[in-house]
Amino acid sequence: MTQLKQDRARKTRRQVLEAAAAAFDERGYSASIEEIASKSQLTKGGIYYHFENKDALVQGVLDETQPGVSWAVEPQELKLQEWIDTGMVIAHRLPRDTLLRAALRLSMEPAVQQSLRTPWAAWIQHTTAQLTAARSRKELLPGINVEDFGRLVAQAWAGIAALGPALDDSHANIERWTAHMYASWLPTLAISGIIPLLDTRPHRGREVWEARQRSQSAQVTILPVVHRLAG
Repeated sequence: MTQLKQDRARKTRRQVLEAAAAAFDERGYSASIEEIASKSQLTKGGIYYHFENKDALVQGVLDETQPGVSWAVEPQELKLQEWIDTGMVIAHRLPRDTLLRAALRLSMEPAVQQSLRTPWAAWIQHTTAQLTAARSRKELLPGINVEDFGRLVAQAWAGIAALGPALDDSHANIERWTAHMYASWLPTLAISGIIPLLDTRPHRGREVWEARQRSQSAQVTILPVVHRLAG
């Protein structure tokens, strides 16, 4: 396949994923291929070229929210800050990212949980790794079970995200409640000396995300210049 065809295929695949996310965000797993085709302005055959069936398309949406695909945060001196930043960035993005909302809704449906790979296990593992790193830096209180806490974080965050629309009629307050969750946990998790150094403001996720976007934009701008100079 030529580079042009590869680029076109990647663009079309992304078009299908975004249309599917819009449909799943609205109607969950019950959204049909016909609805997705309509939203993507492609034929059903065009969709099946990239995804063999609806479950494969659902899995494609779920995989877009795996740790490190879209939600990696910048390294921090305090590993607990990285842990906080991860949750705060996702909270910031949820009202603004259809793929993320669709994946959240799909991952809570029994039909999906029983037959497909949801991101929850990977997120629990990711959180556990962050807390393990914090423990190795002596940031945690003695006796903290990081595996159990990693699972608790996923369950609590999912509850906030899922109940937001029911309680507030939107996800508008998810950053505030996510920040409150982290701030409430710190006295039972972190050594007292570092708690004042940790940023749990509701706007932390937005600031971290925007800084990351600026950094990536600068890399895109600079890399071609460096390449030409190196050549």
